[in-house]
Amino acid sequence: MNYFNYNDNEVIYLIRLGNENAYNFLNKKYKKFIYSKIKQFHLHDVEDSYQEGLIALFNAVRCFNETYEKTFNKYFERVLKNRLLDVKRKDDNNYEVIISEKLENNKFVLKESNYNSTFRLDDIFNATKYLNEKEKKIFHLLYIDKYSVLEVSSRMNIEVKSLYKIIYQIKKKIKKNVIQ
Repeated sequence: MNYFNYNDNEVIYLIRLGNENAYNFLNKKYKKFIYSKIKQFHLHDVEDSYQEGLIALFNAVRCFNETYEKTFNKYFERVLKNRLLDVKRKDDNNYEVIISEKLENNKFVLKESNYNSTFRLDDIFNATKYLNEKEKKIFHLLYIDKYSVLEVSSRMNIEVKSLYKIIYQIKKKIKKNVIQ
């Protein structure tokens, strides 16, 4: 059966009737669209993100209501964006930036729950150019001079709570600029 002659609403109707070929057609039709959104969100694990996109497509087909006067394409785009935003949030939050003096050759470690990646210290110093002056000073005190958070807090006259927020921003900026 040639599904190119059908609009999305008709294909969705066939899917809801149990037509597996219609669902496979819809998967193929939106494959490039899903990959383009994954690229737009700069997600690291493309294949896992694509699977999330297929789940979003399945949910969109299941929940789409043509009486709302919205095309399936626009509805699916919204569902997909929300799903990929969730993936991006989890992706961003799963990384913990660690710089340790115990590592050999002054390497930088990007650590995830079950994933480690090591970067050269030169890459880290290149990434620090995106830090503002205050962040650079804190980075230097914490990771180069090896002061504790309390020592940096007192030296820079910053509350510990505020310092932790700044450290989080430093890690986020370094991670963004080293990974990409």
